[in-house]
Amino acid sequence: MARNSMAVIIGLTVAFVIKWIYIFIDQSLFPLPPGLDPSDMDAIKEYYGQLPNSNFLLALSSNVVMTFGAAFTAVKVAATQYRNIALGLGLFLLVMGLIKLFTIPHPIWFTILDLVLYIPVAGFGYRMAKR
Repeated sequence: MARNSMAVIIGLTVAFVIKWIYIFIDQSLFPLPPGLDPSDMDAIKEYYGQLPNSNFLLALSSNVVMTFGAAFTAVKVAATQYRNIALGLGLFLLVMGLIKLFTIPHPIWFTILDLVLYIPVAGFGYRMAKR
């Protein structure tokens, strides 16, 4: 049981490290305009509405890689319940993604793909780790 808990913690840590790497890349490629206050949600929403699709493709790929990395790593560390751990992490990351989608509007194509991919990608991470 303790090993499974550690697997979840390590999986989440991997997810957040991957996400921060992507955030760094995103901010390097698409820096906030000078004078934009990141705490001003109205300004952030307006900014997001002007971003190119390539920015959203980068965000989508970050969610895919993050979810795969979390599930794969957790399954490698876990002692039992491999599939449940992988899918549980996928569900948790899906909920976190939902929160962001409801906080900041995204293009509809991104929203649909983002919501559809978390669980299958977690399942793929599980299958790859069990090979």
